Amino acid sequence: MEDKLCSIFAEKRIEIKSDNLWHKTGNIAVEYFCWGKKSGISISKAKFWAFILEKEKSIEWVFIVHIKKLRHLAQKYYDKGSVKYGGDAKCSWMILIPVKELIQ
Repeated sequence: MEDKLCSIFAEKRIEIKSDNLWHKTGNIAVEYFCWGKKSGISISKAKFWAFILEKEKSIEWVFIVHIKKLRHLAQKYYDKGSVKYGGDAKCSWMILIPVKELIQ
């Protein structure tokens, strides 16, 4: 199993994101549109996405998700209207995906 994980990282096709509000909202935010253009998951060429979930500046969880699974979840919650405008510069549209969905 260690060899499989090493091969994933060796490919260098991992998008890494952090979220420090997950423990308050129960969701991770996945950007799909920013500054009037497709962004984030809409255009990512990464094979995997890693989410670093922080709480009080401490890492609580790290999830690595295959892009196909993440896009499936993103579409599911986009269709449900689980979207939010915001981000660091308040210019992004994000899909909110429950953290529990990453575990299943």
